[in-house]
Amino acid sequence: MYSLRQIYDGPVTLMLDDTADQRTLAEEMRRYKVDVLWFELANFNHSSLRGHLFGMSPYKTTLMFDSDLLFVRSFDELWELTEQRGILFTRAFYNPYGLNGTAKNYKWRWGPRIDHLDETAPLLSDEEYTASRKMLLEDGIDVNVGVMGYCRGRGDAFMRDYTGRLENAVDKGMTGFVVDEMLAMALCHKYPHNLVSEKWNCPADKYFRKINVEEANILHFFADGATVECGILGRKPGTQAGEMWFSTFTDLVGKVDLAHWYKYDIALIGNWYGYEGYFKNEFLRFARYRLRSLVLKYLKKCKRLLGFAVTSFART
Repeated sequence: MYSLRQIYDGPVTLMLDDTADQRTLAEEMRRYKVDVLWFELANFNHSSLRGHLFGMSPYKTTLMFDSDLLFVRSFDELWELTEQRGILFTRAFYNPYGLNGTAKNYKWRWGPRIDHLDETAPLLSDEEYTASRKMLLEDGIDVNVGVMGYCRGRGDAFMRDYTGRLENAVDKGMTGFVVDEMLAMALCHKYPHNLVSEKWNCPADKYFRKINVEEANILHFFADGATVECGILGRKPGTQAGEMWFSTFTDLVGKVDLAHWYKYDIALIGNWYGYEGYFKNEFLRFARYRLRSLVLKYLKKCKRLLGFAVTSFART
């Protein structure tokens, strides 16, 4: 919210679950002149929440932002782009087979989009699934809903379909973390929309973007703290995106008491007070990741050896 208010002074509504911590957060947010819209998170499933939040919005045109964004430059262009066709998506350039994955080797990779699409398939017709798979694998079209726009009237047809299918996901017991995102990607070709540059929702990590950090208007620190074969994702010292976040954070610390919130981010924010501690934690997390990979390879090798031994015994 701090970085948002450095570049935008228009109306903002913060959507919060009605809990003690969220009420404390609402008090903190008063300094940023925001409205608060309360809802009971227990009444919603994560898969369907995004569609419902758009429905709750008090505005004709809504830009919905995830809370793990850093606003760098103005996003004023997005208002008109949303109103033009009713729906706005930001483009993503993930490897559909996951980080460093290929069509023949992706089952153990981090974040294979093709698997996430398959998880969403029960919500799609055969034709829709086939078209979505082509978009993902052949056309290179994907989206990230961390920045998404909706204009009432022009965007209603998409939003009704989108929200209805997300409710269907709840009925089917689907709890995939990115069901809402993959469904948006799968439906976007059916409805008028603007698919805009990743500069409006730029991944902080170089593995997931095509542009340089300097070109970004909004940075997205998704999967922050996740351990992958390349290290740790998100707010990392030594990376340009990480240093931009840290600069904003230190500026904020000089103006606001964040003591209450440290407990929610101790594994990450705490590390910024000493790079040695950060790299120690990164080494340990990476070591655990490598150990897990070695164990999986060992188990696979044992399974192959056992299969060979059984086959040999049968032949004997």
